Amino acid sequence: MYPFSRHSLPLDSKANRGSYQLNDAMSSERRLSDAHMQGYEIEGRTPGLLKRLALIFVCLGVLATPLYWAFAPNANDGRDHARFQDITNEARALKADRLPWPPNPNGPDRLALIGKLKQKSTARKSDRLTRLVEYGRKEARQLTALIKKLSPLPYLSKIIKPSIKAAKTRLVALKSSPFPYKGMMAATTKPFLNIKNGERQGHKTAFGRSYWADETYNDPRTLLHIPKRFNARAPGVMVVFFHGHGATLERDILKRQRVPEQISKSGMNAVLVAPQFAVDAKDSSAGKFWKPGALRRFVNEASVKLAKLHGDPTTAGAFKSMPVVIVAYSGGYVPAAYSVTHGGLKSRLAGVVLLDGLYGHLDKFAAWIRNTKSAFFLSAYARSTKRRNLKLKKLLAQENIQIATKLEPEMRPGSVTFISTQAKHRDFVTEAWTANPISDLLTRLGRITGQSPLRVSRLGRITGQSPLRVSSLDY
Repeated sequence: MYPFSRHSLPLDSKANRGSYQLNDAMSSERRLSDAHMQGYEIEGRTPGLLKRLALIFVCLGVLATPLYWAFAPNANDGRDHARFQDITNEARALKADRLPWPPNPNGPDRLALIGKLKQKSTARKSDRLTRLVEYGRKEARQLTALIKKLSPLPYLSKIIKPSIKAAKTRLVALKSSPFPYKGMMAATTKPFLNIKNGERQGHKTAFGRSYWADETYNDPRTLLHIPKRFNARAPGVMVVFFHGHGATLERDILKRQRVPEQISKSGMNAVLVAPQFAVDAKDSSAGKFWKPGALRRFVNEASVKLAKLHGDPTTAGAFKSMPVVIVAYSGGYVPAAYSVTHGGLKSRLAGVVLLDGLYGHLDKFAAWIRNTKSAFFLSAYARSTKRRNLKLKKLLAQENIQIATKLEPEMRPGSVTFISTQAKHRDFVTEAWTANPISDLLTRLGRITGQSPLRVSRLGRITGQSPLRVSSLDY
């Protein structure tokens, strides 16, 4: 007798054919599958060792059949499937007629049925596994997109490209640079290129100086600088520097005024963007920066170039979201005035610094100070711009705007500061209220990013960074 493990089915002595009676509560095919997947129990007084060996061989026999059908090549798929359907239909008919089933418990038909049932179960598991893998891949893609979206946050800075190992400085051409420019003069209908000599065009300034476009107004390059240990994923600040009269990017900004060196020396998480205006000329023309939204377009394009210079193009979004501080020296006051008026940066503009540069446009600066509470204004001056600085101070005082006359350890949004110095105008970028004034300024920008400082050293609350105490500069 070979009773099933879960349900003992009595032998039909009248039929005398060793068959089993089907259970009423379950269909024959489910009962058959359940029983044969559990194995057999051997009755009798077989010695323990032989009993165990017999059980092992029976289990191996039961498991071998589905494994064979799962992995062996099957050339009779169609016929086996038809036979499987016939056996299933026959089992249903036998259940209805209460006839014994199967005629031979160990016959090939039953083993084939077990194999097919096991194969079908394996196929269902494989299908579930496939769906699970696809779901995992979908979740991985969504997680990757989320990491890229949140990557500028400080706590992810150690995961993706933490910082660069060496400072990087480069001159790059930008389409949105101030020049070349063939438009109109600001607030007029007169063309900027107002003189000609054959096919050659040029510009004559209000002071009677003439400059040719191919020599003076044809340089689209911008000086970009990323200091050593700069971290694009951490809070930072972008310094946009507007040079004065008679300047070139290489000779003056890079070497004589050492603006990139001052950025590096501050030890702060800051980058430099310095466009070329009139090349080595006594002219303050702003070129494309006269147009509304020009500064926003310029900064966005420069952000893409900074990301490329950084070595990780995905950091362009981080550069585009950085707060911007305009530092204008001398004749750079003209593009600075138009940038605060309609440059398009809005609340992203965190501050304006004039280095002995308040030569005019007092009304534009006064209106911006009056209407802006999210950015600071600082004007440091010597003898050449003293009179205009005093005039602007008087205008602001009449409107009850609080004015400071000395630098605080931390620049506050909405603060207005005027500093009188005895420095020489030509050396004002390197010697103003202190040596390396741009470095000193960067260490005072505490609240621009809205991050709490790691270690406040004048600029801590603006960038959320602590000085790196750079001892040797590589700029």
